[in-house]
Amino acid sequence: MHGQDMPGMRSMVIASALAILAIGSCSTSDEFGTSETTIPSGEASTLPPDSTESSAPRSSSAPISSSTLPTESPLTTILPTTTMMAATSASTLPGVAIEGFPRRNDILAVMGVRHDDVLNIRAAPGADQQIVAKVAPTADNLVATGRVRSLPGSIWYEVDVDEMTGWANSSLLAFPGGTDDATALFLTTHPATGAATMAELGELVAAGFASVDPNSRLVQSVASTVGDLGEVTYDVVGLGDDSLAAYRLHVFAVPNEGDDGFLLRTIERMVFCWRGVDDGICI
Repeated sequence: MHGQDMPGMRSMVIASALAILAIGSCSTSDEFGTSETTIPSGEASTLPPDSTESSAPRSSSAPISSSTLPTESPLTTILPTTTMMAATSASTLPGVAIEGFPRRNDILAVMGVRHDDVLNIRAAPGADQQIVAKVAPTADNLVATGRVRSLPGSIWYEVDVDEMTGWANSSLLAFPGGTDDATALFLTTHPATGAATMAELGELVAAGFASVDPNSRLVQSVASTVGDLGEVTYDVVGLGDDSLAAYRLHVFAVPNEGDDGFLLRTIERMVFCWRGVDDGICI
């Protein structure tokens, strides 16, 4: 499955358009790679799903920062230079240039990409363009160049990542924001929460933070692990807010003694923002 400056009202209108395009359309594409996956104008390459839970020991007994979330592969894979066909001239790029967000040198993070998938970085805007790099679902080091192109049904950002420049679908990139403990908030409506597996518990928690209109997309962005605590991470994308793009929920649970299930312990919530962040809060 699966990449501007203008003051005043025009920037706000464009930013709102980005959010609407990102959460409002649903299409089948290879944007996360080569297999077909239904996502909102997205980009990823679907790898074989991992249906088992890792039993590797994990010594953590408290929530960890979202920046330390485990990944199953290097954050970025640069494809051989002999296959690259970079298209950098504005006159040859598909689509129409627009101004707004992100600005040059803004830092973006990947959101809404499955843990067994990658975000494709392409030589030019568009799902039919050549892939030049593949970025992990939790990568948070993409640097915007300030160039943005609008295509029918999608908007694309040009980004620099690990000395490579390319284009990524905007519906899968956002500004990383602050992190808080959302356990108490969740438990106000779910007083006793457990599930047979960490993946099921993570999906249950994610559904509790999802919106109905629009329908949020729930994506397991980090694979489950089981040690002293069970852990799993879900992204909730599409919240009907023109500033708030998504939540990333890092869920911790206690293995149920004498049972195969898990009981919720802690929810660490990170926000992703469409237009930018001020002191951890979406603007």
